[in-house]
Amino acid sequence: MLRFLLQAIVVLGACRLIGWIGVKFLGQAQVVMEMVTGVMLGPSLFGLMLPQVQSLLFPPKIQMMQPTGELKLMNHPSMMILYVIAQIGLVLYMYLIGLEFNIGLISTRVKGAVSVSIAGILAPFALGGIIAATVLNQRNDIYAPGIPFSAEVLYLGAAMSITAFPMLARILFESGLAGTSMGTLALGAGATDDAL
Repeated sequence: MLRFLLQAIVVLGACRLIGWIGVKFLGQAQVVMEMVTGVMLGPSLFGLMLPQVQSLLFPPKIQMMQPTGELKLMNHPSMMILYVIAQIGLVLYMYLIGLEFNIGLISTRVKGAVSVSIAGILAPFALGGIIAATVLNQRNDIYAPGIPFSAEVLYLGAAMSITAFPMLARILFESGLAGTSMGTLALGAGATDDAL
């Protein structure tokens, strides 16, 4: 529990500090700087500069004995708690965004939202498929053996088409566009995009 509390303090404190710097001096949205903070606290920066401290604060996976007697690699309990709390926070945040979602505005712009969504799917899907086909012709160690080539191409195309809906919602909320017709159109298109 103490490790989880320390993790929460470090994550929230770093998000506030880096977010404040990004908003004040770089003109970035708070949520963008929170993503940057996540990269900074992970193995890419913090783990590279201070690996012992990073693994002490955010422990790597550990081997745990299963009831069947086999050893399985699992997240450290404090990391599991941190993950669950983060997911609960995300669900509550999306609930609050849903409360501000104006159905009246989107009902008059359904065709526009669907059109924007389809355009937002087709281009990244096609480019992801082209990139996958090009890269997979040169390397065969990216996917597990036995995966059909068509599934690999479809997977990367779909992965490139997904909207980071919570991020979009947060950027619109922070910029004051959440209740406007443009913000509602963007949220409607993002929701349609992810549903498709």
